Amino acid sequence: MLRDAVLEGAYPSEIEVLSRLCSEPAFRPDNDLAERLQAKGWLEHVAGAYLLTISGRTLIDRRMRGG
Repeated sequence: MLRDAVLEGAYPSEIEVLSRLCSEPAFRPDNDLAERLQAKGWLEHVAGAYLLTISGRTLIDRRMRGG
């Protein structure tokens, strides 16, 4: 299932959540969406905080540059 989630690519709602986490550290995404982002390897939940992984940050940076 994890492999299938990664192959789906990024949905606009996922990009929006990752972007908001970059600009609003106190933002808390919906649990289901957060779990999906974690399954795709773009987000980690550590000590009560959501952190973008390197691949999550790269995804956002590419989208911001139009890539």
